[in-house]
Amino acid sequence: MSKEIVITGASGWLGRETIAKLGYANYRLNLFSSKRSTLNIGGNEFLFDTLENLDLSKKYEGFIHLAHRTMDAVKQLGQANYVYENLEITAKAAKAIEITRPNWVVVVSSGAIYQPLSQEITLDLDVNPYGFGKRIEELVFKDVCTISGSNLVIGRLWNTSGRFMIPNKAYAISDFIQSALKNRSINIQANHDVFRKYVDAGQFMDILIQLAQRKNNTVLNSGGYMAEIGEVAKLVSEKIGLTSILRPAYNGSPASNYFSNDNTFNLTAKKLGVHLLSLGEQIDLTLLGHREQLG
Repeated sequence: MSKEIVITGASGWLGRETIAKLGYANYRLNLFSSKRSTLNIGGNEFLFDTLENLDLSKKYEGFIHLAHRTMDAVKQLGQANYVYENLEITAKAAKAIEITRPNWVVVVSSGAIYQPLSQEITLDLDVNPYGFGKRIEELVFKDVCTISGSNLVIGRLWNTSGRFMIPNKAYAISDFIQSALKNRSINIQANHDVFRKYVDAGQFMDILIQLAQRKNNTVLNSGGYMAEIGEVAKLVSEKIGLTSILRPAYNGSPASNYFSNDNTFNLTAKKLGVHLLSLGEQIDLTLLGHREQLG
């Protein structure tokens, strides 16, 4: 008998990565999104429903929570409505967990909950409504999993890549790929070093799910391959070809570092037998996905 897993926010690109990882295993996936729809992922059609239609009488093996409005929705909704919608999403999912009591829960949070320099957790709603919502989400799920007896793994995602990444200029890898595919120059705005750690989204989700299934209650910051943004641009340019890179002269400013100083993720991947993809391999997958989506 197949084990049933609930995935909220399943039609987003992290959801698609998760479906691609779990869709061919011995699981029955219950997929939920903001509206009822179907979506082709890897050549297979998947049905998405709204969370209101989740069968609360069932016992689920796992519950993967990915639903959260992204930062670009703030301008569209206004800050108050943006915060309210995310709190409402969190509350609905938490209530479902409290009632169904799944064996394990995975929640994807974000490095945005930290202050950039000190890496201390912040709850500054006015400055960082996205990070505020993600931190509240963490606290709510911690409480509800204590009540439900569910094992909880929280993954804080900093920088990522992947085949199902939806093209978005807000992500450097995606921006560079889109520019190169359109035979435009890759334009780096920063006149100082910009360092990030990149991990494939599918591998990130795989590690979180493995930890949850092994009953490891934990909070894990993403890690991966460390790179300066110029290295990312150079690799994209080499893979697509005939693409120049434009960048202003360095001005001596301190480097911009957006990654966790915690190295637990890479060590955990090694223990679980997950060989983390190199930056080049990550760009290959992201490029493949962008070509599929952009035509």
